Formats: sequence, structure tokens, C-alpha cells
Amino acid sequence: MPTQVFDVLAQRTPIGWANLDDFDLGPASTAPDGIVIDQPGWTLYGLDDAHDHAIFTDLPPTPTLPTAPSPMPPSTAWRAAC
Repeated sequence: MPTQVFDVLAQRTPIGWANLDDFDLGPASTAPDGIVIDQPGWTLYGLDDAHDHAIFTDLPPTPTLPTAPSPMPPSTAWRAAC
């Protein structure tokens, strides 16, 4: 199964087990299977057993806050993959 990558538009308050419903996602794009291993910044968010997915999030590099305003806090994921 190819890896799907989504832009995270917003993060919801998680309720229950980790799943993609914890995020408001943009359209899916296909990525190489090793993206979550080969690119720094990806971390395991959780296992969605109901859908047989491992969900990874990609955190942006820590910005210098006064010079890099962002619509999302620095600790918030900006991409998700499964």
C-alpha cells in the first residue's frame, strides 16, 4: 500500500485511540514508502488498529518565534502520513 501524505489544516482534541480524525486534513498525495524513515522530523503519532494504519506526523523545525510567525503553533504537526 503506498504511503499517503496529508497537509494538516488543524488539529482537533483527540478523543480515544489515535486516528486520522484527530486532524482536519487537506487532500492526500502519494509519497515513497520510506518517507517517514528517510526524512527527519517524522514521528509515530499512533496506531489506528481499526483501519490498520500507523500514523506519523511531521513537525516543522523549531523556528525562531519572533521572526517566524505561523498560523499553527510550532509544536503542532503540519503533515500526517499513513
